[in-house]
Amino acid sequence: MSYTVEVRKMLCEAELKKNCCAVTELNAFLYFAQNTKTDSAGQRSFVTKEKYIAGRVAFLHKKVFGSRTEIYESRSKKGKGTVYYEISLNDMSENVKAEELFKRPLSLEENECCKKAVLRAAFVMGGAVSSPDSSATYVELYFAEEADALAVKDVLSGFGIKSGCSVRRDKHVVYIKNFEGICDFLILTGAQKAMLDFQMSKTDREVNNSVNRTMNCDMANIDRVSANGMKEKAAIEYLMSSGRFESLSEPLKAVAKLRLEYPLATLSELGQMMKPVMSKSGVSHRMKKILEIGGVKNP
Repeated sequence: MSYTVEVRKMLCEAELKKNCCAVTELNAFLYFAQNTKTDSAGQRSFVTKEKYIAGRVAFLHKKVFGSRTEIYESRSKKGKGTVYYEISLNDMSENVKAEELFKRPLSLEENECCKKAVLRAAFVMGGAVSSPDSSATYVELYFAEEADALAVKDVLSGFGIKSGCSVRRDKHVVYIKNFEGICDFLILTGAQKAMLDFQMSKTDREVNNSVNRTMNCDMANIDRVSANGMKEKAAIEYLMSSGRFESLSEPLKAVAKLRLEYPLATLSELGQMMKPVMSKSGVSHRMKKILEIGGVKNP
Protein backbone atom coordinates (compact mmCIF):
# COMPACT_ATOMS: atom_id res chain seq x y z
CA MET A 1 0.00 0.00 0.00
CA SER A 2 1.42 3.37 -1.04
CA TYR A 3 1.83 6.17 1.46
CA THR A 4 -0.70 8.24 -0.49
CA VAL A 5 -3.34 5.57 0.12
CA GLU A 6 -2.41 5.49 3.82
CA VAL A 7 -2.99 9.24 4.10
CA ARG A 8 -6.25 9.04 2.14
CA LYS A 9 -7.51 6.42 4.57
CA MET A 10 -6.50 8.64 7.51
CA LEU A 11 -8.52 11.50 6.04
CA CYS A 12 -11.52 9.26 5.49
CA GLU A 13 -11.53 8.65 9.24
CA ALA A 14 -11.21 12.33 10.20
CA GLU A 15 -13.67 13.57 12.80
CA LEU A 16 -16.38 16.07 11.82
CA LYS A 17 -17.66 18.37 14.55
CA LYS A 18 -19.99 20.61 12.52
CA ASN A 19 -22.85 19.75 10.22
CA CYS A 20 -21.84 22.50 7.79
CA CYS A 21 -18.52 20.70 7.24
CA ALA A 22 -20.35 17.45 6.50
CA VAL A 23 -22.47 19.15 3.84
CA THR A 24 -19.44 20.88 2.33
CA GLU A 25 -17.29 17.76 2.33
CA LEU A 26 -20.04 15.61 0.81
CA ASN A 27 -20.55 18.23 -1.87
CA ALA A 28 -16.80 18.28 -2.57
CA PHE A 29 -16.67 14.49 -2.88
CA LEU A 30 -19.57 14.56 -5.35
CA TYR A 31 -18.12 17.45 -7.31
CA PHE A 32 -14.63 15.97 -7.65
CA ALA A 33 -15.85 12.41 -8.31
CA GLN A 34 -15.23 11.24 -11.86
CA ASN A 35 -17.70 8.37 -11.61
CA THR A 36 -20.76 10.12 -10.23
CA LYS A 37 -23.65 9.23 -12.53
CA THR A 38 -27.31 9.93 -13.13
CA ASP A 39 -29.57 7.28 -14.67
CA SER A 40 -32.52 7.79 -17.04
CA ALA A 41 -34.91 8.17 -14.11
CA GLY A 42 -32.86 10.99 -12.61
CA GLN A 43 -31.45 8.77 -9.86
CA ARG A 44 -28.02 9.98 -8.81
CA SER A 45 -25.29 7.75 -7.39
CA PHE A 46 -21.67 7.96 -6.34
CA VAL A 47 -19.28 5.32 -7.73
CA THR A 48 -15.72 4.59 -6.61
CA LYS A 49 -13.15 1.81 -6.83
CA GLU A 50 -12.05 2.35 -3.23
CA LYS A 51 -14.09 0.88 -0.40
CA TYR A 52 -12.74 3.37 2.16
CA ILE A 53 -13.92 6.29 0.00
CA ALA A 54 -17.35 4.70 -0.34
CA GLY A 55 -17.45 4.36 3.43
CA ARG A 56 -16.62 8.04 3.91
CA VAL A 57 -19.31 9.17 1.47
CA ALA A 58 -21.85 6.87 3.16
CA PHE A 59 -20.86 8.34 6.54
CA LEU A 60 -21.28 11.90 5.21
CA HIS A 61 -24.61 10.97 3.60
CA LYS A 62 -25.94 9.69 6.92
CA LYS A 63 -24.65 12.74 8.80
CA VAL A 64 -26.23 15.15 6.30
CA PHE A 65 -29.50 13.38 5.54
CA GLY A 66 -29.97 11.49 8.80
CA SER A 67 -30.54 8.12 7.15
CA ARG A 68 -28.28 5.22 6.36
CA THR A 69 -27.51 4.44 2.73
CA GLU A 70 -26.40 1.11 1.29
CA ILE A 71 -23.11 0.51 -0.49
CA TYR A 72 -23.59 -1.75 -3.49
CA GLU A 73 -20.69 -3.78 -4.85
CA SER A 74 -20.36 -4.66 -8.53
CA ARG A 75 -17.74 -5.75 -11.04
CA SER A 76 -16.97 -4.43 -14.48
CA LYS A 77 -17.11 -8.01 -15.81
CA LYS A 78 -18.87 -11.07 -14.47
CA GLY A 79 -16.76 -12.84 -11.88
CA LYS A 80 -13.70 -10.72 -12.57
CA GLY A 81 -12.62 -7.25 -13.47
CA THR A 82 -12.53 -4.06 -11.40
CA VAL A 83 -14.69 -3.90 -8.28
CA TYR A 84 -16.87 -0.78 -7.94
CA TYR A 85 -18.75 0.53 -4.92
CA GLU A 86 -21.93 2.49 -5.59
CA ILE A 87 -24.03 4.65 -3.25
CA SER A 88 -27.47 6.04 -4.05
CA LEU A 89 -27.72 9.78 -3.36
CA ASN A 90 -31.45 10.37 -3.62
CA ASP A 91 -32.49 10.08 0.00
CA MET A 92 -32.60 13.86 0.48
CA SER A 93 -33.98 15.54 3.55
CA GLU A 94 -35.93 18.80 3.56
CA ASN A 95 -32.99 20.56 5.21
CA VAL A 96 -30.55 19.83 2.40
CA LYS A 97 -31.92 20.13 -1.10
CA ALA A 98 -30.33 18.45 -4.10
CA GLU A 99 -29.30 21.76 -5.64
CA GLU A 100 -27.06 22.41 -2.64
CA LEU A 101 -24.90 19.52 -3.78
CA PHE A 102 -22.84 19.03 -6.94
CA LYS A 103 -21.93 22.75 -6.95
CA ARG A 104 -18.37 24.04 -7.33
CA PRO A 105 -16.64 23.77 -3.93
CA LEU A 106 -15.25 26.93 -2.37
CA SER A 107 -17.43 29.14 -4.56
CA LEU A 108 -19.41 30.38 -1.57
CA GLU A 109 -17.50 28.97 1.41
CA GLU A 110 -16.28 31.42 4.01
CA ASN A 111 -15.89 29.21 7.08
CA GLU A 112 -12.36 27.97 7.65
CA CYS A 113 -13.63 24.60 8.86
CA CYS A 114 -15.52 24.09 5.59
CA LYS A 115 -12.51 25.09 3.52
CA LYS A 116 -10.51 22.40 5.33
CA ALA A 117 -13.26 19.91 4.47
CA VAL A 118 -12.94 20.78 0.77
CA LEU A 119 -9.15 20.35 0.90
CA ARG A 120 -9.63 16.97 2.55
CA ALA A 121 -12.06 15.75 -0.12
CA ALA A 122 -9.88 17.15 -2.91
CA PHE A 123 -6.90 15.17 -1.68
CA VAL A 124 -8.85 11.94 -1.19
CA MET A 125 -10.39 12.17 -4.66
CA GLY A 126 -7.30 13.37 -6.48
CA GLY A 127 -4.15 13.93 -4.51
CA ALA A 128 -0.77 12.42 -3.78
CA VAL A 129 1.89 12.77 -1.11
CA SER A 130 5.48 11.58 -1.07
CA SER A 131 6.72 9.07 1.44
CA PRO A 132 8.22 10.77 4.52
CA ASP A 133 11.44 8.87 3.81
CA SER A 134 11.73 10.29 0.30
CA SER A 135 14.40 12.90 -0.38
CA ALA A 136 11.93 14.89 -2.51
CA THR A 137 8.86 15.72 -0.42
CA TYR A 138 5.62 17.02 -1.93
CA VAL A 139 1.85 17.18 -1.76
CA GLU A 140 -0.02 17.38 -5.08
CA LEU A 141 -3.71 17.96 -5.85
CA TYR A 142 -5.06 17.24 -9.34
CA PHE A 143 -8.02 19.02 -10.92
CA ALA A 144 -9.82 18.81 -14.24
CA GLU A 145 -10.71 22.52 -14.15
CA GLU A 146 -8.22 25.36 -13.83
CA ALA A 147 -10.73 27.37 -11.78
CA ASP A 148 -10.75 24.66 -9.10
CA ALA A 149 -6.95 24.57 -8.95
CA LEU A 150 -6.74 28.36 -8.60
CA ALA A 151 -9.46 28.38 -5.93
CA VAL A 152 -7.61 25.75 -3.88
CA LYS A 153 -4.34 27.63 -4.31
CA ASP A 154 -6.02 30.76 -2.92
CA VAL A 155 -7.37 28.79 0.04
CA LEU A 156 -3.91 27.40 0.80
CA SER A 157 -2.49 30.92 0.62
CA GLY A 158 -5.14 32.05 3.09
CA PHE A 159 -3.86 29.42 5.51
CA GLY A 160 -0.28 30.64 5.01
CA ILE A 161 0.76 27.69 2.82
CA LYS A 162 2.88 28.46 -0.23
CA SER A 163 1.93 26.43 -3.29
CA GLY A 164 2.41 26.46 -7.04
CA CYS A 165 0.32 25.54 -10.09
CA SER A 166 1.25 23.67 -13.24
CA VAL A 167 -0.40 21.71 -16.03
CA ARG A 168 0.51 18.06 -16.36
CA ARG A 169 -1.04 16.18 -19.24
CA ASP A 170 -4.72 17.04 -18.99
CA LYS A 171 -4.68 17.94 -15.29
CA HIS A 172 -4.16 21.19 -13.41
CA VAL A 173 -1.82 20.47 -10.50
CA VAL A 174 -1.51 22.39 -7.25
CA TYR A 175 1.70 21.39 -5.50
CA ILE A 176 3.34 22.04 -2.13
CA LYS A 177 7.04 21.26 -1.87
CA ASN A 178 8.28 23.04 1.24
CA PHE A 179 8.40 20.89 4.36
CA GLU A 180 6.51 23.32 6.62
CA GLY A 181 3.73 23.70 4.04
CA ILE A 182 3.31 19.93 3.73
CA CYS A 183 3.04 19.53 7.51
CA ASP A 184 0.53 22.42 7.72
CA PHE A 185 -1.58 20.87 4.95
CA LEU A 186 -1.66 17.49 6.69
CA ILE A 187 -2.72 19.11 9.98
CA LEU A 188 -5.42 21.21 8.27
CA THR A 189 -6.97 18.23 6.55
CA GLY A 190 -6.87 15.98 9.62
CA ALA A 191 -3.88 13.72 8.91
CA GLN A 192 -1.99 14.45 12.12
CA LYS A 193 -0.32 11.03 12.15
CA ALA A 194 1.09 11.65 8.67
CA MET A 195 2.44 15.00 9.86
CA LEU A 196 4.20 13.21 12.74
CA ASP A 197 5.64 10.70 10.25
CA PHE A 198 7.18 13.60 8.30
CA GLN A 199 8.51 15.25 11.45
CA MET A 200 10.07 12.01 12.70
CA SER A 201 11.61 11.28 9.31
CA LYS A 202 13.09 14.78 9.15
CA THR A 203 14.53 14.39 12.66
CA ASP A 204 16.05 11.02 11.74
CA ARG A 205 17.63 12.50 8.60
CA GLU A 206 19.06 15.44 10.54
CA VAL A 207 20.51 13.12 13.20
CA ASN A 208 21.99 10.82 10.53
CA ASN A 209 23.45 13.77 8.65
CA SER A 210 24.97 15.12 11.84
CA VAL A 211 26.46 11.73 12.68
CA ASN A 212 27.82 11.37 9.14
CA ARG A 213 29.37 14.84 9.24
CA THR A 214 30.98 14.05 12.60
CA MET A 215 32.26 10.70 11.36
CA ASN A 216 33.62 12.27 8.17
CA CYS A 217 35.33 14.97 10.21
CA ASP A 218 36.77 12.37 12.60
CA MET A 219 37.97 10.23 9.70
CA ALA A 220 39.58 13.27 8.08
CA ASN A 221 41.36 14.05 11.35
CA ILE A 222 42.50 10.43 11.71
CA ASP A 223 43.77 10.42 8.13
CA ARG A 224 45.61 13.69 8.71
CA VAL A 225 47.21 12.47 11.96
CA SER A 226 48.15 9.16 10.36
CA ALA A 227 49.68 10.86 7.33
CA ASN A 228 51.69 13.27 9.48
CA GLY A 229 52.86 10.51 11.78
CA MET A 230 54.06 8.33 8.90
CA LYS A 231 55.86 11.30 7.32
CA GLU A 232 57.59 12.11 10.60
CA LYS A 233 58.58 8.46 11.04
CA ALA A 234 60.03 8.39 7.54
CA ALA A 235 61.99 11.58 8.24
CA ILE A 236 63.43 10.15 11.48
CA GLU A 237 64.42 6.94 9.71
CA TYR A 238 66.15 9.07 7.09
CA LEU A 239 68.13 10.84 9.83
CA MET A 240 69.13 7.46 11.28
CA SER A 241 70.21 6.04 7.92
CA SER A 242 72.26 9.14 7.16
CA GLY A 243 74.06 8.97 10.52
CA ARG A 244 72.67 12.27 11.78
CA PHE A 245 70.33 10.84 14.39
CA GLU A 246 73.07 10.65 17.02
CA SER A 247 73.66 14.39 16.71
CA LEU A 248 70.22 15.05 18.20
CA SER A 249 69.95 16.06 21.85
CA GLU A 250 68.53 13.53 24.31
CA PRO A 251 65.16 15.34 24.59
CA LEU A 252 64.81 15.27 20.81
CA LYS A 253 65.86 11.61 20.64
CA ALA A 254 63.21 10.74 23.23
CA VAL A 255 60.46 12.23 21.05
CA ALA A 256 61.86 10.66 17.90
CA LYS A 257 62.02 7.17 19.47
CA LEU A 258 58.40 7.44 20.59
CA ARG A 259 57.36 8.47 17.08
CA LEU A 260 59.16 5.46 15.63
CA GLU A 261 57.37 3.19 18.09
CA TYR A 262 53.96 4.86 17.72
CA PRO A 263 53.72 6.28 14.17
CA LEU A 264 49.91 6.68 14.31
CA ALA A 265 49.72 8.38 17.71
CA THR A 266 48.71 12.03 17.95
CA LEU A 267 51.12 14.63 19.29
CA SER A 268 48.98 14.84 22.45
CA GLU A 269 49.25 11.09 22.94
CA LEU A 270 53.01 11.20 22.48
CA GLY A 271 53.13 13.97 25.08
CA GLN A 272 51.29 11.77 27.58
CA MET A 273 53.89 9.02 27.05
CA MET A 274 56.80 11.33 27.79
CA LYS A 275 58.45 11.37 31.21
CA PRO A 276 57.70 13.88 32.46
CA VAL A 277 54.45 14.43 30.55
CA MET A 278 54.62 17.12 27.88
CA SER A 279 52.03 19.30 26.24
CA LYS A 280 51.03 18.91 22.60
CA SER A 281 52.75 22.20 21.72
CA GLY A 282 55.94 21.02 23.42
CA VAL A 283 56.03 17.79 21.42
CA SER A 284 55.22 19.69 18.23
CA HIS A 285 58.11 22.10 18.89
CA ARG A 286 60.60 19.24 19.38
CA MET A 287 59.31 17.42 16.27
CA LYS A 288 59.81 20.54 14.16
CA LYS A 289 63.40 20.91 15.46
CA ILE A 290 64.12 17.28 14.53
CA LEU A 291 62.91 17.88 11.00
CA GLU A 292 64.86 21.15 10.73
CA ILE A 293 68.08 19.45 11.82
CA GLY A 294 67.55 16.81 9.19
CA GLY A 295 66.87 19.43 6.56
CA VAL A 296 63.50 17.86 5.87
CA LYS A 297 60.69 20.17 4.78
CA ASN A 298 57.10 18.91 4.94
CA PRO A 299 58.21 15.28 4.93
